[in-house]
Amino acid sequence: GIAVAGSHGKTTISAMLSHILKHTNLNPRAIVGSLVPQFGGNALIGSGDIFVYEADEYQNKFQYFLPRGIILTSVDWDHPDFFPTPNDYEAAFVNFLKKIPSDGFIVPCFDSPIVKKVVTEAGLQPEQIISYGLREGEWRLVRTWLDEGKWHFSVAHGEEFIGDFWLRLIGSHNVANAMAALACATKLGVDIEIIRQALASFEGTARRLEKKAKLINGVYLIDDYAHHPAEIKASLKALRAFYPYKKIRCVFQPPTFTRTKA
Repeated sequence: GIAVAGSHGKTTISAMLSHILKHTNLNPRAIVGSLVPQFGGNALIGSGDIFVYEADEYQNKFQYFLPRGIILTSVDWDHPDFFPTPNDYEAAFVNFLKKIPSDGFIVPCFDSPIVKKVVTEAGLQPEQIISYGLREGEWRLVRTWLDEGKWHFSVAHGEEFIGDFWLRLIGSHNVANAMAALACATKLGVDIEIIRQALASFEGTARRLEKKAKLINGVYLIDDYAHHPAEIKASLKALRAFYPYKKIRCVFQPPTFTRTKA
């Protein structure tokens, strides 16, 4: 079991990693929290030993999972109806990480000081930790640039330059998502060239900066599930970078008014 956990990016990373593994002979199983057009649904029913799943922390339900590996993207206080304080929220992640067996591993985003704190409090051994980040981590971003509508980025592993990659998805947050999938796939033994090709062919999931329609006068309608302030900020930042000269109108529908207020 490979659990993809954290406040943000779970759906995209679950789908990305599953898409990469689908390009190998590992024949994975997967459950993703959104429709993945390239899967024809939100799941893969493989016969291999690897099961990738999106592990949502809401109501602490991820306590029922027993993962061998965990990708941890972020720990950014959410679901205040169930976790009244940030400390309550962080404690749930600490307890979840403690479920990793001694021969298991974690792929945490070390751009986040809170993720570092949670990993430390969980008592994981250094050899179990495969960190990544846009700024910090064992797997580290070298540079990123936008060219002909494609997001390109270069990656280093420690002191070794791994090479250039590109995505159909937009935004630096998706570069971080791709690096999480890359780091985990490498741990699972996938060749870098397969990862490069799979990331370049990945078309995303429903409701993640999904272009729904082109209206009159060149106006695009884009649907995004962002509901946490950090996610809304990341989505708008990505759209501004991709459409530097367009006016952007954001229409926000709160999932729950109490959560939005908190």
